[in-house]
Amino acid sequence: SLDSTVIGQVSASDPEAQTVSYSIAYGDNDPLDGLFEINAEGKISLTAVGVKAFTNDYELTSNTHNITVVATDPAGNSSQIAVTLNEININERPLAENFSVDIADQDIVPIVFDTTGSDDHISDVDDDMLGNQVMVMLTSLPDAGTLLYTEGGVTREITESDLYDSQSGYLGTEFDPNFISYVPGSKNLFTFGDSDHSNMEDGQWGDPNEDNTVRTYTLDNDNVITLWITDQNGKPATFHLYKNENANDGYGLADNDGNGINGNGGQSDNGHETFHIDLAQNPLDVVYFGIDGVGGAQNGNSDNSIMVTYHLYDGNSETVNYEKPDGDVGNQQLSYEFSYSSPDNPIIGIEMTGDGGSWVLSYFSGAEALPDETSFTYVAIDSGVPVDENNTQTKLISDEATVTLDTSDAPSYNVFSAENGDSLNGQLGNDVLIGDEQANIFTWLDSTLDSGRDVIVDFELGNDKVDLLDILSDSPSTQEFNALIDSISVSVSGDNVELEVPINQDDSQTIVFENGASLFDSYIDSGAITQQNDLLNALLKDPSS
Repeated sequence: SLDSTVIGQVSASDPEAQTVSYSIAYGDNDPLDGLFEINAEGKISLTAVGVKAFTNDYELTSNTHNITVVATDPAGNSSQIAVTLNEININERPLAENFSVDIADQDIVPIVFDTTGSDDHISDVDDDMLGNQVMVMLTSLPDAGTLLYTEGGVTREITESDLYDSQSGYLGTEFDPNFISYVPGSKNLFTFGDSDHSNMEDGQWGDPNEDNTVRTYTLDNDNVITLWITDQNGKPATFHLYKNENANDGYGLADNDGNGINGNGGQSDNGHETFHIDLAQNPLDVVYFGIDGVGGAQNGNSDNSIMVTYHLYDGNSETVNYEKPDGDVGNQQLSYEFSYSSPDNPIIGIEMTGDGGSWVLSYFSGAEALPDETSFTYVAIDSGVPVDENNTQTKLISDEATVTLDTSDAPSYNVFSAENGDSLNGQLGNDVLIGDEQANIFTWLDSTLDSGRDVIVDFELGNDKVDLLDILSDSPSTQEFNALIDSISVSVSGDNVELEVPINQDDSQTIVFENGASLFDSYIDSGAITQQNDLLNALLKDPSS
């Protein structure tokens, strides 16, 4: 109990209507002396010393104390009032405090509200004494990333509909604080230009400098992406937004020479016009872009292509040649979409040029970088301890508190949740794929395998499957499938099991089974996989299924 909590009240009146004062009379060596106090209105409460003295037993269902209150009028006349104080289970508001969590480089991070010592951020005197769990309700969600809740072995995303709103009185969802976790990730996407040509506007490409040779695009997180073009001599070129003024020009941004970005500057092979994109302030795991005006010169039957060099965080770079699909040799199809993924080594710069032919950039898209920190707010809610002889229950709510998440070193994940037995497809970049209570197929297409880390949550052995068949030929044989199994490495990492699926000589796709060490324990001995091929045959969808 608090020393301000009223635990009893007396009332006395004076015949002459004079003010009556109150005091408490104690006998010699009375152990209750100094533990109670009474105010001018006759309200009795514990003193601070009394609170401390009764900390361990004042909430017991039988706790009775007898005291004597003296009522005195201004003339000094007094009378005594015997008072019995029945202190029966006074319910008090729980406490919630602000705290921080360092996400580091983890994918799914438990949010620890309730434990022992300095990590215990919620408490309630009544519930703690009775062994009841103090629950929490969220009042806001983080701007970046996703909160998850696991109940009965089933994980789901926490959404706006779960939030407690003190203004409207909507209570929201009560969560057991032991089962909330956080997945770091960016929720904010940006796009320069527009894949819908009819909506193409100059303002979609950022702010130009005075001579329109440099454009800067400021994201909502205040990071700046810079665009510029150099001609075949390496000198700055002026931007121009093409709207297919001439046949086959396409819709998009290039230089103003009238031909878009030319592979050889429209002259001899002494250089290339190059479109530059500086991503140093906002490195990207995955980029998506559209190229328009791609004519018949850039096809699989020629040596002409669009050459894109990706400069990576570790100082290395990779050049990829893009061209029309095989068999597409004419000018009927001019617009194409491409992507590049490097989640383990983000992209900090891009150079786009060509080797013959011309083109324009119709759009460019990515995700805003994670902020250094994000946060969400919550309240603690008690279990509603009975507060009177009628066993009435009232749930009390704490003041709002903030959980700050340090995401300065965190990777970025997309979260996808299955519904009604949906199949879930791994995408470019890092993903968290959450199955449901029905049978799920977790699929990776050949085009979405990258060097990322994808985490499967709520996988059920014998019911769910992983589908990697798109890596193989259209009608893969048993021998081809067995060769795939032989190429995959499997390891135990803490509580998880990880698959490494080779993409090429240097890179592999990591697929993580959360809590796989316990899910697949019959295939594991002393922390090592003992029956790798048997486990993979149990996990993977085979060609005959």
